[in-house]
Amino acid sequence: MSKIINLPKHNYEIIVPLKKTSIEKAEQFLKNTNIKHYKKIIGINPGSGKRWNLKKWTLKGFIEIAKYLSQKGHLILPIGDINDKNEINTILKENISNVVSAGTDNSVMDFFAKINLCDVVICGDTMALHAAAGLKKIL
Repeated sequence: MSKIINLPKHNYEIIVPLKKTSIEKAEQFLKNTNIKHYKKIIGINPGSGKRWNLKKWTLKGFIEIAKYLSQKGHLILPIGDINDKNEINTILKENISNVVSAGTDNSVMDFFAKINLCDVVICGDTMALHAAAGLKKIL
């Protein structure tokens, strides 16, 4: 985008705002779910919003990666909003060990704070991807 509008450089950092109250809620979520003893916290955002359905990965793919990473001792943190509820519930119904839902009733700021809890986030090309990139949670 910066090239299109002739800005002097093309590698601007993504800034993701984090509200203190949302950070505190995310930290309380960690305490309440006793998440600290896993190797890594892997966030997965299976949704894409109603407008971007072709940008999301398959639900089967999310389930398989959740199983694989769980077996490696990582915590899987499905996270999203109300539009992701069906996908997240389907993942939870698989009864994969080490899967703890971050909920689907997150405000945007709470969503960002929960992404910030993760070591890495797996998602499609969505708001979650941009937030994870800005929070340095992608590989």
